[in-house]
Amino acid sequence: MTTQPGGAPAPLPPLAVSVFVLAGPGLGPAGTSKTVFQQLVQMTSEIQPAQPATTPPPTGTTSGVTHTRAPLGTALPPTVTLKRRLDADTSPWQWHRAASLGLAEAIKDVALEMYTAPDYAAGKPPAATWQLPNAWCAKATIATETTGPNGQNGVVYETVEICCDAILPAGA
Repeated sequence: MTTQPGGAPAPLPPLAVSVFVLAGPGLGPAGTSKTVFQQLVQMTSEIQPAQPATTPPPTGTTSGVTHTRAPLGTALPPTVTLKRRLDADTSPWQWHRAASLGLAEAIKDVALEMYTAPDYAAGKPPAATWQLPNAWCAKATIATETTGPNGQNGVVYETVEICCDAILPAGA
């Protein structure tokens, strides 16, 4: 581990990744189990804060209400949103369709692998991997984004939102 003056650990360099691979059973073109995305829109893990519990003031005092510590709150399902140019791989859409029908096969343990473009092209290991247990495709969107003046040169993108039980760094 590298340290800075004073003994503090040196900050880790940021990941400069640009290829995001969703790996799991039934994903990707036949036989690959992988779908490639160009953008990680967001990974979110959130707790809805609980309201503090209140109690009346102690007997014989005129002070206001006493607040007591309440549970932290309710955990919302973690989500991962990914975006890619639309191609012939319809597996994300099929995954979403299975979820919308309530099929058991819609729930999968998947991994989100993050690569630099050169490392992905060279077949090297990912720079980071996140495990998404009991994941399902909650939302699939296909939309056109225009790139030229006056709205011409549209590019069609697919965006998927995945819900899961947790977002865990590999090895956790």
